[in-house]
Amino acid sequence: MTQNAFTVKCLRLYDVKRKHISFGKLLLIPLAFLVKDIIATMAILSTEPGITERAVFYYALALLPGTLVVRTGSAIPVNLVFGVTISIIIYAVLKLRARR
Repeated sequence: MTQNAFTVKCLRLYDVKRKHISFGKLLLIPLAFLVKDIIATMAILSTEPGITERAVFYYALALLPGTLVVRTGSAIPVNLVFGVTISIIIYAVLKLRARR
């Protein structure tokens, strides 16, 4: 995805007619991280009886970016904080553009 396409997708969060930002759409980012982590957890638990190092590696990979900061056990809350941070940054950028 090019940066221009990313900007267009972010600007769709902003309603030009009413000049306000949809908070519901901004909450989709943290919810997407949560759903991704739940799916990764269900996938790793389905292989639990014969869990291998490869499965643990793929689980850690699925929990990125949280596993860059902490171990896999605490990665889900870190991913939620990361998603909220991204939403706040997008909100601030769109709010600044709305003032211009």
